[in-house]
Amino acid sequence: MSFTLKIKREICKNYPKDRQLALAELLGIICFGANIKGISLSVKIENAFVAKRIFSLVKECFAVAPIIKASENKTKNIYFVEIAKGDEALDILAELLMVKNSHEMKNFVS
Repeated sequence: MSFTLKIKREICKNYPKDRQLALAELLGIICFGANIKGISLSVKIENAFVAKRIFSLVKECFAVAPIIKASENKTKNIYFVEIAKGDEALDILAELLMVKNSHEMKNFVS
């Protein structure tokens, strides 16, 4: 097991103590690797622990159950975490202070 895999696994074991810390962690993940198309929010990740962590953070903070899809490759697995679509995606981005309203969302994804 690689060093980075060990670190990611260890980090994913410790859940944030309050909602603000969970939101900050989710914001960091979304800023780093989210795919925003139209009004859809998803993350493509190679680590199962991080995919589960994203699922847990979104479910706990927003009462939305993301969809996780796995794609097997010859060398590694890739996980697609579909966080939200439509108004739910907009609400999540607004809560994370990435956008203020739907007009700003249209500018954000253009």
